Parts: sequence; C-alpha cells; structure tokens
Amino acid sequence: MIFCLYLRPESPNLIILHNKDDMIKKQILILKTGTTNAPVVEKHGDYDDWFKETLSEFPIDWHLVYAYQDDSLPPPKTFDGILVTGSPSSAWEHAPWMQRIVLWLTDLIQTQSTPLLAVCFGHQLLGQALGGTVIVNPKGIEVGSIDVKLTPQAQSDPLLANLPSSVQVYSIHKDIVTNLPLSNNITRLGSTSNTEVQALAVGPMIRSLQFHPELSYAALSELLHVREIEAQLSSRNHGPKILQNWFRHWVMGAQS
Repeated sequence: MIFCLYLRPESPNLIILHNKDDMIKKQILILKTGTTNAPVVEKHGDYDDWFKETLSEFPIDWHLVYAYQDDSLPPPKTFDGILVTGSPSSAWEHAPWMQRIVLWLTDLIQTQSTPLLAVCFGHQLLGQALGGTVIVNPKGIEVGSIDVKLTPQAQSDPLLANLPSSVQVYSIHKDIVTNLPLSNNITRLGSTSNTEVQALAVGPMIRSLQFHPELSYAALSELLHVREIEAQLSSRNHGPKILQNWFRHWVMGAQS
C-alpha cells in the first residue's frame, strides 16, 4: 500500500495523508508512434514505458494506442491528458498513419479540449499540424546531453517553472521543425545552436518538446551503444522535472 502526503497552502502545518490506491486515477492516453531497438526494449522498455516510469509516483490509468499500426485515434476529450511519443520514423515521410495524427492534432489545436505533450517525433507532427515543415537537420544529428536555452517567455510557462535559464536534457534526433508560423498562439520556449525549435507552447493546453524528458540515463546509454553513436552523456537531467511539471499543472491542476 502506498501513501501520498499533501500540504495545503492555506494550512501549511496540516498534512493530508492519502492512500494512493484510493485516489482518483487520471486517464492518460499515449499515442505510440513507433518502437525503439529491440535490445533497448528488452532491458529498459519502450517509448511508452519511459513515460510510465517517469510518472510512476502519480495515480494514472494508462491507455495505449498504437498509432503507427493504424489503431483508431480516440476523441481527445475523453482523457485527462495526452502524450505523443518519439519514433524511429521521420515525419517528412508523410505516411498515411502520420497524416491521420496530423489531422487529429489539427483539431485538438483548434479545440484545446485536452492537455497534450508531444515529444521528439510527436513534436514534429505537431509542427506540421501548425503549418510548419519537417526536414533532415542540415546541422546534423543532435544526441546525448544537450543544454537548451530557454526563451524569456519560458520563464513564466508552467512547463518550465522553477528551472534555470538553460536546462540540461537528453536528445536523439536528426530531423527538425522549420518554417513555423509563430504567432500569439504559438510560442517558442527553447532552442540550441543545433535546433531552433526545442520547445513550443500552443495555446493554453498544448506543449511540445524536441528532446526527451522521459528518457533515462540507462536507456539512452543503451540506445547509443546499440546504434553505435558516440555522444557526451551526463547524469544531470532536468527532463523528469519538466515532465512532472506538465502532469502537475495540466493534469492534476489544483490537486498538486
């Protein structure tokens, strides 16, 4: 049995003890857009498992849709939050299953009905839904530990709250979002010298990241080994904090 402690801001000396098993579980949809290398899956799980591990402290019922295998895409408003995973595929391939997700995301951008966080490949599909394009990065692959410089707008965004002006996170990608029509509703939150659009805010409910906040040191180390990629990798990682910020603010809301 697992218990959770909560401090009420209005009564800081009052501790509320909840049985985690008795708390109302949040309904989280994972749109899975691919599977990583088999040796990595065997040792450290797959894209969806990394999210589950990073958010394991929270009461969640997980709903997994294999979007890359043509599973039907459910109505977003039936969930408390949505995560879109990374993928070994490239968004510029414009495969039919990718285009279905882009259209689904286009509707969600308009309705803002459900909190969504899209990561890496998911971030790129969101970029397409916003009218941008995805290309192979002419500056080359960005992999390992990277320092993302946050924009002034990021300082007030709940996704990146209580973090330094430059965050260290894990990355592995060769494609980027470009030609993005930034507006009052689309705000760039972070960049690196390799990739200008590292993080996006789209209206009040939608956020996306080119890097992987869910990826662990062990999983990325194995992934680099399997793919025979050399990269600098540090144990310092703000990714879990960013992912937990998303869940606490957009999914848990006042309960956090």
